[in-house]
Amino acid sequence: MKNKLRIFIALIVLVILTIACGSSDEVTVKPGDTESNEPQSATVEETEPVGSVRSNPAPKGSIVAADNMDFSVLETIRPADDIIMAGNQFNTKPEEGYQYILVKLQIKCNKNSDETCSISPFNFELIGNEGIIYDSEWMLAGVEGMLESKEFYGEATVSGYIGAIIKSSDTTIVLTYDPFLGDKFYMSVE
Repeated sequence: MKNKLRIFIALIVLVILTIACGSSDEVTVKPGDTESNEPQSATVEETEPVGSVRSNPAPKGSIVAADNMDFSVLETIRPADDIIMAGNQFNTKPEEGYQYILVKLQIKCNKNSDETCSISPFNFELIGNEGIIYDSEWMLAGVEGMLESKEFYGEATVSGYIGAIIKSSDTTIVLTYDPFLGDKFYMSVE
């Protein structure tokens, strides 16, 4: 019984240390229109680094490096109601005052060619200008090009859409990436 208790306590301590340490990779923002791999220095008056908080998201068109991956927004479609409803009549129809948005992401794994990265649409949310968090809609039947959970090797690139139902009145939408363990970031999509 004492050995089981010791093993249990050791596992709990290990889990807590793993969560506390997180990832050794920091979030950096790079300009999207250059081939430079050097991080862009922030010249914003805010005290928080660009992309690290909702109030200072990485600008649309930039590349955010986090968790050994590069993230960029390729396209934003809003409203996307016609695309979603054409995919399948049983997809959820937005209520009055709401609409679908589709955000196309490109994600590159920056590990060596023998190591893998993994991504899931469950790691993404959208935040409206009123501070409302919108979960990604992962059950959109019949819509081509949706981002799916996948594991991919270093130097490979994947892309796909994240979809959500948002308020039609939201004028600014911010994408957030929030992995279980790793680096959270915020990026403007419009």
